[in-house]
Amino acid sequence: MTTPLIVLAALTIFGGLLNLPYLTAAMAEANHDHAAGIFLMLEQWLEHSIASFELTEEGILSMPKTPVYLSLLVAGISTALAVGGLILGYLVYRGRPRTYREPDRLQRTPIWWWAALPLNSLYMKGFVPLFNRFSVWLADKVDWAFWHDFVHDRLIRDIFITGAEFSANVLDAQGVDGLVNGAGKTTQRLARGLRLTQTGYARTYALAVLLGAVGLLVYFIWMAG
Repeated sequence: MTTPLIVLAALTIFGGLLNLPYLTAAMAEANHDHAAGIFLMLEQWLEHSIASFELTEEGILSMPKTPVYLSLLVAGISTALAVGGLILGYLVYRGRPRTYREPDRLQRTPIWWWAALPLNSLYMKGFVPLFNRFSVWLADKVDWAFWHDFVHDRLIRDIFITGAEFSANVLDAQGVDGLVNGAGKTTQRLARGLRLTQTGYARTYALAVLLGAVGLLVYFIWMAG
């Protein structure tokens, strides 16, 4: 956690520096001086993008400009609380604990509200068990039973396997193979039938020509009549 905390602290300091008030009257005058006194750079830069609405006495919504001046009362209270927290943290811990095996020094500090409010017991006996049960429910029911068993196995896998079996056993085996094999078998039957007419005897071919001529003569006579 040390490195992320260092990065967050650096960004916090940078954000605070962006909002430093103007230190001289010349700086304030160069940036459109305000009647309220101390200016804030960041608020003035964001003045036209941070809009605020309020209902006037006439019932009309107006959009006043974002305040760009410093409230010394709010700034003083915030600074005092921040500095007080730093001092209290230093006095309580002073670089301890250094490892996870060392107990929290705040547990041994005689602070009245810590003894009056069982924060540690409430957290360990209330929040942690609820969080653990909720995590187990998410892991067992939502992730495993629903997402893995139902969605993956029942919907995705079973539907895919059913479609693949239907394509292989019905469409391919009975449809595609049936058409291909049926065409081949039909051709074989026709070839076997035609092969009977190929005897190699001239009398057989003459008989076929005679039968064909008789058939044509009958057809023409029937059409003419």
